[in-house]
Formats: sequence, C-alpha cells, structure tokens
Amino acid sequence: MQTITQLTPAETYLLTQGSSVLLKDLLKYTFIDLLFKRVLNIMKPTNRYKTLSANNICIGSQFTTYSPRKHELAFLEIFNKSRDLNIMFYQLVKIAYQYANSKHKFVFKHLFNTPYISKSLEISPLKNLFFNIQLTEEGVLLKHTITSELNELEKNFPKLIRNNPQESKAILDKIKGNIFLLKNFDFELLKEIEPALKKPIEDIEDKDFDCFYFDSYNTFSTIFDNDFERAEAEENPVKKKPQSYRSTHRSSYHQRGSFWGSLWSSVWEGLWDSIWNSDGDGDWGDGGCGGCGGCG
Repeated sequence: MQTITQLTPAETYLLTQGSSVLLKDLLKYTFIDLLFKRVLNIMKPTNRYKTLSANNICIGSQFTTYSPRKHELAFLEIFNKSRDLNIMFYQLVKIAYQYANSKHKFVFKHLFNTPYISKSLEISPLKNLFFNIQLTEEGVLLKHTITSELNELEKNFPKLIRNNPQESKAILDKIKGNIFLLKNFDFELLKEIEPALKKPIEDIEDKDFDCFYFDSYNTFSTIFDNDFERAEAEENPVKKKPQSYRSTHRSSYHQRGSFWGSLWSSVWEGLWDSIWNSDGDGDWGDGGCGGCGGCG
C-alpha cells in the first residue's frame, strides 16, 4: 500500500474514476481528509441541536506544519489570511465551490498541479473541452496499482481492525482520508481503534475543539452534499440558452436540406447542448465568485 499513501483522496478518486468524477465528491473527499489530518477542525457545538452546517470550522493542530497541495487550498486559503478565523461549515463549502469554479478547472488547474496527476493524464484542447479524462501509459499502470491496493484494503482491513487495532491504526495513519474511498466499509468498525486515534484530553490545547468522529461520516456526507448543492444553486442561477444566436448559426444549414447540412446541424446541436447543459457540477464557464463575505 505504498502508492495511495502518497495520494490525497481527491487524486485517488480522479485516477480511479476518470471522467465520471463529480466536483462535489472531489471537494468532499478533500475536506474530510483535511479534518482527518487535523489540518482543519470542527468546533464542538454549544447547542446540542445545532446542525453541522451551522458549526464553525477553524484551523487544526497540524495547520501550521502542513504543506498543502494546490487543490487543498480550496479550503485552506482563507485560513492563511486569518488563522484565528472561525467560519461556518456551509460558508466554507461555498468558498471552496467558488475557488474550484468548475470540475474542469479544479482538475486541470489545481489537481493537475500535483506530480502524480500531471504525469497520468493525457492533455489536449479537445479532451479538456469535453472533460474527457484519458490516462497515459504511466497513468494506466498507476490506476491498476491504486485499484489493487484499495481492493486489498477492502478485503483485509476490517479483519485487521478486529484482530490488531494497533497495526490497523498505523495503516490508517498512512492512508489518511483514502479510507473514505473504500466501498461498503463499515465506519462503525473504526470505533474499535478510535481511542488510539484521539489525543488524551490533557494534550488537547483548546478544550472547545473536538476531533472528527468517524461514525458520523454518513451524516457528514449528506450534509456536505446538501450544502454544496445549495452553494451551486446560489452561484449559478438558471441560464437561458440564447435561441436567437443558436438559430442564426443553424438556419443556413437547414435551408440546404443536404446530408452535410443535416450532419452539421446534429454536430452543432450536440456541441451547443454540451456547453449549456452541465451535469450539475458547474463544469462549463468561469461562473465567477459571487462572494460570500468570507474571502475578504
């Protein structure tokens, strides 16, 4: 399991899933990995009925010593400006969405900045335009290695947790947030090694801070998804297709009534629809930053 220890969950997810990745999940895996690494922390709610969306996020104990990769700055850049900042969970998700801008930009501008990704993806204007992820020969080999390591973990890690909590804790320390990419993994099992993951109470500098509890992953995932979709809706109001422009470019070809006219019409229709009908990830255009008041 040497390879995935060198990758963030977002990188692992991209290499294994290719063009089918969702921006929502790229960001979610990045965020939960930063919580896991204690680079960020969720402040303990003062109100027992307070939802996660309303909880504040602050820097964690490892923030000052951590060297972030470019895609992780979606959640960390604002704290570089003010390390004393406490920001609402939902607002931080919104800021990360604005930073990412689109799946296309998040992958090719931010994730592509990392060595493993840059040497694994084939780049061409057409592939980038339609977010067609194709792997280089080196990328194919890397994907095979990663998939094998994940399959091995899915098969053996649950048994290891029950039989050797200390060894499983050591593995968890190495793979970090990649644990959340395991299929059908029962996060309840991590309760068995959770005491080894937590610092003694006397070692925690600020008693108002609390660590991330693994058994709440499903709740975390659902709330993150909801907050992401809310941020996406606020930043991207429904776009109307400029029918006049579209019809102007198609009319001359329709009038010809030829095979080539029909072919061009079909190609143009597909191209235009691919531009204006995104997959819900904000995958086209620069969208811009509507501003949530958090970036300063």
